[in-house]
Amino acid sequence: MDDSLFIRELGIRSPMLKVLDFLMDNESFDYSKTDIAEGSGLSRTTLFKVWPKLEALELITATRTVGQAKMYRLNKQSPIAKKLMELDDAISEYFAQKRCLCTGVFAGKCIGSCSAEPGIDKG
Repeated sequence: MDDSLFIRELGIRSPMLKVLDFLMDNESFDYSKTDIAEGSGLSRTTLFKVWPKLEALELITATRTVGQAKMYRLNKQSPIAKKLMELDDAISEYFAQKRCLCTGVFAGKCIGSCSAEPGIDKG
């Protein structure tokens, strides 16, 4: 699994941050612990080690039960989660602007003045 821009640019590979990154990237859905572990690229053992901290900080919330599996999602009401989502958005926006300072994008290509990095299609 490739690291997200959020993880790559922060340079932190903590299991807790990987879980939060997965849940931020998939905030519209709820997941079982198994799904969260897989989506985060963690073993279930590692997930279970960080889970109590995630609950204590109220960063996750239980949504429903499907069969015997409890489902969870990012607690978007948490002040910490809100700030992490803002940071994730700011990092993405910064690198999007840095890579291509265009007047617009058409069909995946920059149009207008562009200072794209090598490997970026300048149109």
